[in-house]
Amino acid sequence: MAEATAPLTYTDWLTHVFDHPVADPAWYFSTETGHWDETADPRLTLRYVTRLFSEPEAALEPYDDARIAQGLYYLIDTGASCHVLTLFDRRAPLPERVGCLAAMATLFERLFAPRCADVLGHLDEPGARPLNMVCYMWWDVLPLAPAPQDRERAALDNAALDVMAACLRLNSEACQESALHGLGHWQQYYPARITRLIDDFLAANPALRQALRQYALSARRGCVL
Repeated sequence: MAEATAPLTYTDWLTHVFDHPVADPAWYFSTETGHWDETADPRLTLRYVTRLFSEPEAALEPYDDARIAQGLYYLIDTGASCHVLTLFDRRAPLPERVGCLAAMATLFERLFAPRCADVLGHLDEPGARPLNMVCYMWWDVLPLAPAPQDRERAALDNAALDVMAACLRLNSEACQESALHGLGHWQQYYPARITRLIDDFLAANPALRQALRQYALSARRGCVL
Protein backbone atom coordinates (compact mmCIF):
# COMPACT_ATOMS: atom_id res chain seq x y z
CA MET A 1 0.00 0.00 0.00
CA ALA A 2 1.26 3.49 -0.82
CA GLU A 3 2.22 5.88 1.93
CA ALA A 4 -0.75 7.43 3.73
CA THR A 5 -1.70 10.97 2.80
CA ALA A 6 -2.00 13.90 5.21
CA PRO A 7 -5.38 14.82 6.78
CA LEU A 8 -7.87 16.02 4.19
CA THR A 9 -10.53 18.70 4.17
CA TYR A 10 -14.07 17.37 3.98
CA THR A 11 -14.33 18.25 0.29
CA ASP A 12 -11.01 16.61 -0.49
CA TRP A 13 -12.03 13.57 1.53
CA LEU A 14 -15.18 13.17 -0.57
CA THR A 15 -13.04 13.32 -3.69
CA HIS A 16 -10.68 10.74 -2.21
CA VAL A 17 -13.56 8.36 -1.46
CA PHE A 18 -15.81 8.75 -4.50
CA ASP A 19 -13.98 10.33 -7.44
CA HIS A 20 -12.60 7.16 -9.05
CA PRO A 21 -13.57 5.17 -12.13
CA VAL A 22 -15.49 2.03 -11.26
CA ALA A 23 -13.16 -0.92 -11.74
CA ASP A 24 -12.65 -4.53 -10.71
CA PRO A 25 -10.59 -4.67 -8.59
CA ALA A 26 -11.59 -1.31 -7.15
CA TRP A 27 -9.13 1.56 -6.92
CA TYR A 28 -8.57 1.11 -3.19
CA PHE A 29 -6.88 -2.24 -3.71
CA SER A 30 -4.16 -0.67 -5.83
CA THR A 31 -0.69 -0.43 -4.30
CA GLU A 32 -0.15 2.75 -6.30
CA THR A 33 -2.97 4.70 -4.69
CA GLY A 34 -2.44 6.95 -1.68
CA HIS A 35 -4.61 6.16 1.33
CA TRP A 36 -5.51 8.66 4.00
CA ASP A 37 -4.84 7.33 7.51
CA GLU A 38 -8.40 7.47 8.79
CA THR A 39 -7.42 6.10 12.20
CA ALA A 40 -4.92 8.87 13.01
CA ASP A 41 -7.73 11.21 14.11
CA PRO A 42 -10.86 9.11 14.74
CA ARG A 43 -12.95 12.13 15.69
CA LEU A 44 -12.20 13.80 12.36
CA THR A 45 -13.04 10.61 10.48
CA LEU A 46 -16.30 10.21 12.40
CA ARG A 47 -17.19 13.84 11.74
CA TYR A 48 -16.69 13.39 7.99
CA VAL A 49 -18.58 10.10 7.79
CA THR A 50 -21.44 11.42 9.93
CA ARG A 51 -21.73 14.53 7.78
CA LEU A 52 -21.82 12.43 4.62
CA PHE A 53 -24.52 10.14 6.01
CA SER A 54 -26.52 13.16 7.25
CA GLU A 55 -26.50 15.10 3.98
CA PRO A 56 -25.90 12.59 1.17
CA GLU A 57 -27.67 14.55 -1.58
CA ALA A 58 -25.33 17.54 -1.37
CA ALA A 59 -22.18 15.50 -0.78
CA LEU A 60 -22.77 12.99 -3.57
CA GLU A 61 -24.35 15.17 -6.24
CA PRO A 62 -21.24 15.10 -8.52
CA TYR A 63 -21.11 11.29 -8.66
CA ASP A 64 -23.14 8.64 -10.43
CA ASP A 65 -24.62 5.76 -8.49
CA ALA A 66 -21.91 3.29 -9.50
CA ARG A 67 -19.17 5.51 -8.09
CA ILE A 68 -21.22 6.12 -4.97
CA ALA A 69 -21.65 2.37 -4.43
CA GLN A 70 -17.92 1.78 -4.88
CA GLY A 71 -17.12 4.56 -2.41
CA LEU A 72 -19.59 3.29 0.18
CA TYR A 73 -18.01 -0.15 0.06
CA TYR A 74 -14.67 1.55 0.66
CA LEU A 75 -16.08 3.18 3.79
CA ILE A 76 -17.81 0.17 5.37
CA ASP A 77 -15.62 -2.76 4.31
CA THR A 78 -12.64 -3.19 6.62
CA GLY A 79 -10.88 -5.05 3.84
CA ALA A 80 -10.80 -1.74 1.99
CA SER A 81 -10.34 0.88 4.72
CA CYS A 82 -10.55 1.40 8.47
CA HIS A 83 -13.17 4.15 8.46
CA VAL A 84 -15.85 2.22 10.34
CA LEU A 85 -13.38 0.88 12.87
CA THR A 86 -13.44 4.37 14.38
CA LEU A 87 -16.89 3.41 15.71
CA PHE A 88 -15.03 1.34 18.29
CA ASP A 89 -12.14 3.74 18.91
CA ARG A 90 -12.41 5.05 22.46
CA ARG A 91 -10.36 8.12 21.61
CA ALA A 92 -13.66 9.38 20.20
CA PRO A 93 -16.47 10.05 22.71
CA LEU A 94 -19.22 7.47 22.69
CA PRO A 95 -21.97 9.99 21.74
CA GLU A 96 -20.04 10.86 18.57
CA ARG A 97 -19.75 7.20 17.63
CA VAL A 98 -23.42 6.58 18.35
CA GLY A 99 -24.27 9.67 16.31
CA CYS A 100 -22.41 8.32 13.31
CA LEU A 101 -24.43 5.11 13.44
CA ALA A 102 -27.67 7.02 13.92
CA ALA A 103 -26.95 9.10 10.80
CA MET A 104 -27.21 5.94 8.70
CA ALA A 105 -30.99 6.26 8.95
CA THR A 106 -30.79 9.45 6.90
CA LEU A 107 -28.51 7.77 4.36
CA PHE A 108 -31.08 5.02 3.83
CA GLU A 109 -33.97 7.48 3.63
CA ARG A 110 -32.35 10.01 1.30
CA LEU A 111 -30.01 7.88 -0.79
CA PHE A 112 -30.95 4.22 -0.86
CA ALA A 113 -34.74 4.54 -0.76
CA PRO A 114 -35.06 6.81 -3.80
CA ARG A 115 -32.24 5.25 -5.85
CA CYS A 116 -32.61 1.51 -5.28
CA ALA A 117 -35.00 -0.59 -7.33
CA ASP A 118 -37.66 -2.59 -5.53
CA VAL A 119 -35.98 -5.92 -6.16
CA LEU A 120 -34.83 -8.43 -3.57
CA GLY A 121 -31.13 -9.12 -3.22
CA HIS A 122 -31.49 -12.46 -1.47
CA LEU A 123 -33.38 -13.75 -4.51
CA ASP A 124 -31.05 -12.05 -7.00
CA GLU A 125 -34.09 -10.56 -8.74
CA PRO A 126 -33.42 -8.80 -12.06
CA GLY A 127 -33.57 -5.04 -12.39
CA ALA A 128 -31.18 -4.07 -9.61
CA ARG A 129 -29.58 -0.63 -9.80
CA PRO A 130 -25.95 0.15 -8.82
CA LEU A 131 -26.79 0.91 -5.17
CA ASN A 132 -28.96 -2.12 -4.56
CA MET A 133 -26.21 -4.51 -3.52
CA VAL A 134 -24.47 -2.22 -1.03
CA CYS A 135 -27.89 -1.42 0.44
CA TYR A 136 -28.74 -5.12 0.81
CA MET A 137 -25.33 -6.05 2.22
CA TRP A 138 -24.92 -3.03 4.51
CA TRP A 139 -25.37 -4.82 7.84
CA ASP A 140 -23.45 -7.84 6.61
CA VAL A 141 -20.36 -5.85 5.59
CA LEU A 142 -20.25 -3.47 8.55
CA PRO A 143 -18.04 -4.98 11.27
CA LEU A 144 -20.66 -4.71 13.99
CA ALA A 145 -20.58 -7.66 16.38
CA PRO A 146 -23.51 -7.31 18.79
CA ALA A 147 -22.48 -7.33 22.43
CA PRO A 148 -25.54 -6.75 24.65
CA GLN A 149 -23.60 -7.47 27.86
CA ASP A 150 -21.09 -4.67 27.21
CA ARG A 151 -22.59 -1.28 28.12
CA GLU A 152 -20.63 0.69 25.53
CA ARG A 153 -21.13 -1.78 22.73
CA ALA A 154 -24.80 -2.10 23.65
CA ALA A 155 -25.18 1.64 23.04
CA LEU A 156 -23.82 1.13 19.53
CA ASP A 157 -26.06 -1.90 19.06
CA ASN A 158 -29.08 0.12 20.13
CA ALA A 159 -28.29 2.84 17.59
CA ALA A 160 -27.91 0.26 14.83
CA LEU A 161 -31.20 -1.42 15.76
CA ASP A 162 -32.91 1.97 15.71
CA VAL A 163 -31.64 2.47 12.15
CA MET A 164 -32.92 -0.94 11.08
CA ALA A 165 -36.29 -0.15 12.65
CA ALA A 166 -36.41 3.16 10.77
CA CYS A 167 -35.62 1.36 7.50
CA LEU A 168 -38.56 -0.98 8.01
CA ARG A 169 -40.80 2.10 7.95
CA LEU A 170 -39.48 3.35 4.61
CA ASN A 171 -41.52 2.85 1.45
CA SER A 172 -38.69 0.89 -0.15
CA GLU A 173 -38.48 -2.87 -0.48
CA ALA A 174 -34.69 -2.61 -0.85
CA CYS A 175 -34.35 -0.78 2.47
CA GLN A 176 -36.84 -3.06 4.20
CA GLU A 177 -34.96 -6.13 2.98
CA SER A 178 -31.65 -4.62 4.15
CA ALA A 179 -33.10 -4.07 7.61
CA LEU A 180 -34.49 -7.59 7.75
CA HIS A 181 -31.12 -8.93 6.63
CA GLY A 182 -29.46 -7.19 9.56
CA LEU A 183 -32.17 -8.14 12.04
CA GLY A 184 -31.96 -11.75 11.00
CA HIS A 185 -28.23 -11.86 11.71
CA TRP A 186 -28.75 -10.13 15.08
CA GLN A 187 -31.78 -12.14 16.19
CA GLN A 188 -29.84 -14.40 18.56
CA TYR A 189 -28.49 -11.39 20.46
CA TYR A 190 -31.72 -9.37 20.79
CA PRO A 191 -34.50 -11.93 20.24
CA ALA A 192 -37.33 -10.15 22.05
CA ARG A 193 -36.72 -6.76 20.49
CA ILE A 194 -36.22 -8.13 17.00
CA THR A 195 -39.27 -10.36 17.19
CA ARG A 196 -41.32 -7.33 18.19
CA LEU A 197 -39.88 -5.16 15.40
CA ILE A 198 -40.62 -7.74 12.73
CA ASP A 199 -44.10 -8.52 14.09
CA ASP A 200 -44.92 -4.80 14.06
CA PHE A 201 -43.57 -4.53 10.50
CA LEU A 202 -45.72 -7.40 9.29
CA ALA A 203 -48.80 -6.05 11.04
CA ALA A 204 -48.28 -2.62 9.52
CA ASN A 205 -47.85 -4.03 6.01
CA PRO A 206 -50.66 -6.51 5.35
CA ALA A 207 -50.25 -6.11 1.58
CA LEU A 208 -46.52 -6.97 1.65
CA ARG A 209 -45.62 -9.19 -1.28
CA GLN A 210 -45.13 -12.81 -0.39
CA ALA A 211 -41.37 -13.02 -1.07
CA LEU A 212 -40.60 -10.17 1.30
CA ARG A 213 -43.06 -11.47 3.90
CA GLN A 214 -41.35 -14.85 3.81
CA TYR A 215 -37.95 -13.18 4.22
CA ALA A 216 -39.28 -11.29 7.24
CA LEU A 217 -40.47 -14.55 8.80
CA SER A 218 -37.05 -16.09 8.14
CA ALA A 219 -35.36 -13.09 9.76
CA ARG A 220 -37.68 -13.47 12.75
CA ARG A 221 -36.16 -16.95 13.23
CA GLY A 222 -32.62 -15.73 12.64
CA CYS A 223 -32.37 -17.61 9.34
CA VAL A 224 -31.24 -15.21 6.60
CA LEU A 225 -28.67 -15.19 3.82
